[in-house]
This record gives sequence, C-alpha cells and structure tokens, in this order.
Amino acid sequence: MLNSFPAQSGIDPEMLITSFLECVDEFSPEAVEAACLRYRKGEVKGHDGRFAPSTAMFTQQVKERQKIIHLKSNRGRALPTPQTATDSAPIVSKEKMQALSDCMHGRRTWDSLAEQYGVKT
Repeated sequence: MLNSFPAQSGIDPEMLITSFLECVDEFSPEAVEAACLRYRKGEVKGHDGRFAPSTAMFTQQVKERQKIIHLKSNRGRALPTPQTATDSAPIVSKEKMQALSDCMHGRRTWDSLAEQYGVKT
C-alpha cells in the first residue's frame, strides 16, 4: 500500500512499515489487506489520496474492516432464543389472579385483597 503513495523524504521505509505493522498486529490479515486495498483505490472518506495515511488513520480503517469481517462471519448463525414471559415471570396462582381481577373490576375492594394476602396498606 505504501508504494502507492509518493515517498516522503527523510523517512526510513523500514521503520515506517514497522510502525504500521505494530499498530495492526492484533487484527486479522484479511482486515489489514482490505484496509490497504481501500486506501489504494481511494475509497477511504476524508483521506487525501496524494499522501500515505498516518498510522492512526490506517488503524481506524483496519478496525472498521475487522468489524465488517466479524459481522459477515456471524451472518446465518442463529440468534440466542429470547426469554419468554413464562421463563422469567414468577408463577402466580389462579386464585390470586382472580382476586386481582375482581379488585380491578370493582367486584372486590383493595383493602380486602390486602387483608387476605397480608399486605399492609
């Protein structure tokens, strides 16, 4: 990739390459290659194609490519099954649900419900 841009005077090419490689050591070779290709093709927004990117700009592009590779590799995998209401909700007896329904429809007072189930009001 660096050969695609004009050489800057006074910069040791070996040290430059070493700096770039140190910044992207933790990423996959595919992500690094994809970032290099995008720079060579001029597809990186905000980059002036007349100059080589900084190590920071290059690393950011490699991170983006790595995320895309990761997302593509996870495509087609099943998502975790969401919990249903019965998995996480406590079980309430029929009698309690009926008593609550009676209170809500005015067939019973809230005080009588509290008294029956030992709730202080």
